[in-house]
Amino acid sequence: MELTQRDFDRIPGANLRVPRAEFIGAWVEAEQQATTRPNGQTNWYAIGVMKTCRWVACATIPNPIEGGRELAPPPISATSSIAHEEAIQAEAQKADYFLAVAARGLIGPLEYMEAVASTLEWMWRGSGRPPLDIHSAPAEADAG
Repeated sequence: MELTQRDFDRIPGANLRVPRAEFIGAWVEAEQQATTRPNGQTNWYAIGVMKTCRWVACATIPNPIEGGRELAPPPISATSSIAHEEAIQAEAQKADYFLAVAARGLIGPLEYMEAVASTLEWMWRGSGRPPLDIHSAPAEADAG
C-alpha cells in the first residue's frame, strides 16, 4: 500500500504514545519490508508491524472480496473493531497472550505475534524501541 499524506493525517492522536513522526517512520518501513520478498520468503515480522500500524492509524485498505476500501482490521482479533484507546488496550493484552501461546508452538507464525506485541508495546505502552529500524520518516511526516 502506498502511503500518502492523507493516510498520515487520519491517524488519531489519541492512538499514539510515541512521537507521530516515529510511528509514521515505522509504518513506512513496515510497508516496504512486508512487500519486499527476497528469495520468495514471507517477512512475517514486517507484516505484523504493518498490520498493527494500519489498524492503529485507522487506515483504509482494499477490500478484495467486495471491492472498494474498508478500515484495516485489528492485527489479532477477528473483529471489525475501530482502533481507539480501549480497543488498543484490549488488543495489546490479546497480543501478549497470543505471543505466549505462539512461543509454545501452538499457533503461528511466531514472528507475526512478536511483531504485533512489540509494536503495541512500543507505540501504545510507550516502552521499548520502534519494532523496525527507521531509516527516515518521510518529509510529510514532519508536518503532522
